[in-house]
Amino acid sequence: MAKTTKKDFAVFHNECVRFIDLLGLYDYEIRIQHGPCKELGYCWYDDQGRSAIIELGPDWGDNNPVDKDSVKSAASHEVLELLFSRVRTMLNEHHAEKRTDREIHRLITTLQNAFAKANSKREK
Repeated sequence: MAKTTKKDFAVFHNECVRFIDLLGLYDYEIRIQHGPCKELGYCWYDDQGRSAIIELGPDWGDNNPVDKDSVKSAASHEVLELLFSRVRTMLNEHHAEKRTDREIHRLITTLQNAFAKANSKREK
């Protein structure tokens, strides 16, 4: 069973901070922590209180390898979840939650692909 380590959490934390800075998410009080969520990563938020907790899951199971790229991907995904949190809240008031979730994850994947492409061009 794949478990995340303190070193993985350091990578996760640094990538979260990088994306928080990149996206300018300074209007939230954000705590980044290692677990105890039961997913690869998790973002809990309180839009009214402007606070959030972003977590790296401690147990990734047998089907999800723990490596630097996957940990970075989990970090960017959870920060993007926070970016779209207010949109999610508003849409869930008018649409089915699964439909909203599908669309937000489509947008997150699109942005992650764009960031990866920009990073690969920058590294060349």
